[in-house]
Amino acid sequence: MPLSLLKYLTTYLFLFIAFNSGAQYSKVHYLPPTYNQNSSIQFSTITVTTLVDDPFDVSITNASGTYSNILSGLSKANPITITLPKGDNDGIFKGSEGKTNIVLNSEGFILNADEHFFTSQIHAVSNQAAVIAPKGSAGLGTEFYSGHMYSQGGNKGVRAHFISVIASEDNTTVTFDNQTINWEGQPKTFSAFLNRGESYVVAAPFDYIDALTVSDKFNAFNGTHVTSDKPIAVNSGSFLASYSNSGQQDAGVDQIVPVDQLNNEFILVKGQSTNDLIETAMVIASEDNTEVYVNGSSTSAYTLNKGEYAFITGNNYENSTMHIKTSNPAMVYQNLAGSNSYATLGMVFVPGLMEDASRSVLISGANSIGSISIYIVAKKGEAVTINDVEIESMAIENSGNSEWVSYRIVPADINSLYCNSGNSCANKDADADFLIESTGPINAAISMVSGVVGAAGYFSGFASVNTDVGVADFGTLEYTLPCIQDTVTLFAKGAHSYSWDSPSDNMNLITEINDSTYLFNYDQSGDEGPFTYKVIMESTSVSL
Repeated sequence: MPLSLLKYLTTYLFLFIAFNSGAQYSKVHYLPPTYNQNSSIQFSTITVTTLVDDPFDVSITNASGTYSNILSGLSKANPITITLPKGDNDGIFKGSEGKTNIVLNSEGFILNADEHFFTSQIHAVSNQAAVIAPKGSAGLGTEFYSGHMYSQGGNKGVRAHFISVIASEDNTTVTFDNQTINWEGQPKTFSAFLNRGESYVVAAPFDYIDALTVSDKFNAFNGTHVTSDKPIAVNSGSFLASYSNSGQQDAGVDQIVPVDQLNNEFILVKGQSTNDLIETAMVIASEDNTEVYVNGSSTSAYTLNKGEYAFITGNNYENSTMHIKTSNPAMVYQNLAGSNSYATLGMVFVPGLMEDASRSVLISGANSIGSISIYIVAKKGEAVTINDVEIESMAIENSGNSEWVSYRIVPADINSLYCNSGNSCANKDADADFLIESTGPINAAISMVSGVVGAAGYFSGFASVNTDVGVADFGTLEYTLPCIQDTVTLFAKGAHSYSWDSPSDNMNLITEINDSTYLFNYDQSGDEGPFTYKVIMESTSVSL
């Protein structure tokens, strides 16, 4: 007869509070370069912000050593923005410079500090701009799927898709694979060998794509599989592109996160356009047989295999929000517009809904592109503030998850309610900072617009500490984790049931989500630990 065998594993988790570990809030950031097909480069900036009160320094270097800089005195009260020198050390290059398909050692950057900080990068060209939000430690991984702006041919001489990668360790092999279409100058599968800080860029200019005979050729680059044998950071997007067949286009680029950081539930907040082909979303599957559900429907709208994409038009927005849920973890890219024009688009990589997402983010330096709108996804009932003023606008419900709400705040409201001083902090060229905080998790994004110039970026929402423990052997496993200053998720999987305890007598600091998942709440602790938790995992197997 069948015999149930019970297997137990006790796992201890030793938690030492280091500071906030919410993804984009990191001690190190990797910035791959940006490919620009044929636009005149105006300026490139790097901005760093922090929630730390005491000043500290941030170093910026490239692999070749031809650029280095120390940003001195960064603190919560003193964000820093620098303008990079034009040329080989500005993090962006034109297609005519011949820098694709070769190893680059001067165009990418590594930012390091002894404390945690946010960073963002802005590239402005004639009539267009892009904001890139590096993901810090959460952006490093070994498997990714690219996303690009959904496009038609249009103004082919200035449009292109691209992927750029940067290595975090020496002797890294990066492989690109797309069995549908070829990146310019490459076979369908190819590899590059990189040392730490070195970068590699592949591109597909639209005049090159136009000569191809592949079906859906301007969008077949979506879902390109990027893998590596050591952690890398990846930027993915288009510079420039749009679904307009006219001369209207913009840049849409973001740093993405690896497959092991993906989620399966998302809320998108609509930008400032009413055009259903401007405000769009794209879902790219990381696993076969991925079902995509929109706005709480119980009927799947799409079934995708890994690397396949679903293009979701703006008519799916309800009350300016769109809820997307997938049966497997997926990548979601959103076109977020600053106005009702294809020329003011930005493409952002959307974070999923996570209980351990950031509680606060400090945004600075974005007004150089244009007037700012703010978009926030937060837990229902949790207080949300901008520059210490609680948001007055009514929370926007969505059709898929009643526990989360959204806020959509336009420049006029920001100017009248949330400026630290004066009443023009949302305007172009204002020297303004935006501290967005909540008593619960938040995803925060901005869009910027000035005439035909627009851009967008997410500045919080990705969590970087995952405790993923599966039943393997009898005994005790020990993990020492740098924890988020407000919350970190502790979860175990691979067993039939789980029993949690705290040898350090700190069970009051964790909240049960289910029997395998708890949230550790630093804000309740009052000290820096260590805190010790034990999980006993019971696995049931059947044999004769």
